[in-house]
Amino acid sequence: MPILKREDGVNFVLQPYRETLAIRNTSLLRKEIRYLAEQYGQNIRLFKRKGDEYEAVFSQESGVLLGETVWHYFKEAPELIYCEELKSKEPQVLLVIVREGKVYLDTKISPESLFDEMASLLIETKGRYEVYAFGQLPDVFTHPAVKSLTQLPQPVFPLLPTNHAFQLWSLDQALDEHGLGIKRRSSLIAVTIICLGILGVLWWYVHQRETETIYLNPYEQYELALQTPNPAGQINALLEGIQKVNTLTGWKADTVNYNGQTAAMPLKSLGGTASQLMTEAQALKMSVIFTADGASITFPTIVPKRTVPARIASSQQIIALIIDRMMRVLPGKSVQINTASQKQVFTETTVTISFNNISPDVLRLVAANIDDLPVTLVSVTANRNGGLFSGNLQLNVVGN
Repeated sequence: MPILKREDGVNFVLQPYRETLAIRNTSLLRKEIRYLAEQYGQNIRLFKRKGDEYEAVFSQESGVLLGETVWHYFKEAPELIYCEELKSKEPQVLLVIVREGKVYLDTKISPESLFDEMASLLIETKGRYEVYAFGQLPDVFTHPAVKSLTQLPQPVFPLLPTNHAFQLWSLDQALDEHGLGIKRRSSLIAVTIICLGILGVLWWYVHQRETETIYLNPYEQYELALQTPNPAGQINALLEGIQKVNTLTGWKADTVNYNGQTAAMPLKSLGGTASQLMTEAQALKMSVIFTADGASITFPTIVPKRTVPARIASSQQIIALIIDRMMRVLPGKSVQINTASQKQVFTETTVTISFNNISPDVLRLVAANIDDLPVTLVSVTANRNGGLFSGNLQLNVVGN
């Protein structure tokens, strides 16, 4: 993750991972933040937004968030573009973009790349962005989407005031700031409760191991049935592919159909050309198909095969675990048991997990909760609305 170090020694963090979380259950919110921290970094800051939303920012590096600091300097304009020519050996430009009151991009790029960034951005509503610029920059801001353009007489970055509110913290500090952490207590009552909790966890762990394991010998057909990638790896690869599709210029994809190996997404043109689509898809190592119904893009998910379990478990026990775990992750009745078929020494049971308006990281959490079970991910069908997904996962439960 890039760091921009100023001459006075201040480290500014660029391009951290940002995720909007809208989860009312405090325990689930805390769990998801910890899960995201494992994936994207233990240097964190949480920002409370409207309603029950939090914007969570994660980085592998410590320092001060550049995007938010620049945004605050310019009075937190809801739609902002800041562009500054940096003093460096190679020509470089500091670019910060804010959309709808949230940092959309904070990066350091070459002046030539500025054309590409602005070409895909400035196709917006007329009179949207307040632009502040410094230096000898390419002429890219003469566009109807620019509400105002201010040429600054001096650079901002060398003297940009740092703000404690945008300093990245440790995971526990970030959680405690919003009352989401579990703070330590030194009283005898607290110590007693903690000890009882540890004993309870140990009992639960032993009980779970006893209930999840059935002592049967493995069979060849069973091993073949589970010689597939793990579900969490498949979902992560799928979401990474979707994120790349989102970068296509002038095209939009709101639906995904995934068969466990290849994803297909119908495309809707927002003014993009077919030739440009082919060029960008080829760069992303994806395929475009044009039919009478329009265009669609496909991409494979390359995930290594997992280790096959040494024992065959009970199908009913596996299904019970799926139901219990999904109750902790998804609201309402999300699991549907479908058909079961006998495959010589084992049984395959089709199970559908439905979800509605969940973030990509909740979808990752769903996959993580079935990752250790003898199941295969058969398909994912989902629609996307404003960054949230609705649809279902189809699994095959393999057991006896």
